[in-house]
Amino acid sequence: MQFELPQEKHEMLFQAYVNEANQYGENYINGDGGCSRYSDFKKWLDFDKNLREEKDLPEGYVGATTYFVVEDNQIVGTLNIRHYLNDDLLKRGGHIGYSVSVKKRRQGIATAILKFAIRKCYQMGIKKILVTCSKDNTGSKKTIEKCGGLLENEMKINNEKILRYWIGERK
Repeated sequence: MQFELPQEKHEMLFQAYVNEANQYGENYINGDGGCSRYSDFKKWLDFDKNLREEKDLPEGYVGATTYFVVEDNQIVGTLNIRHYLNDDLLKRGGHIGYSVSVKKRRQGIATAILKFAIRKCYQMGIKKILVTCSKDNTGSKKTIEKCGGLLENEMKINNEKILRYWIGERK
């Protein structure tokens, strides 16, 4: 399993990833840095580079680094690490967003992604890492707890219950 910064070579692989998610009724991809909402992959690559370099950030955005998780020439997951938090991310989203291909779930990939993300956060100087998930997402909840997440609280946002976990130094 490789963690790769997005490049032009990933365009068709990512489209296959999105198509699979859509086949299973999942219309939102966590941790893709907004890629699935762009119709032009090359324009998204420019946007992603700006986020990574923290330049020309649109209002409401923070610096962030996206990775595609590649195995056997397929994207099996996505990861987005936010370099810092704004008010919205402090409530919902946190420092780390990730997803795993529907067909690759329950194989330890989410745990590997989150462990990689935690190491990257520490390398970036983020010592208190916020990770959130929907209360209904049992798999993500178990993954976060397995990786050392300590539940701070539960918030209700737009009729969804969000669990907020901290990893590292306690806030």
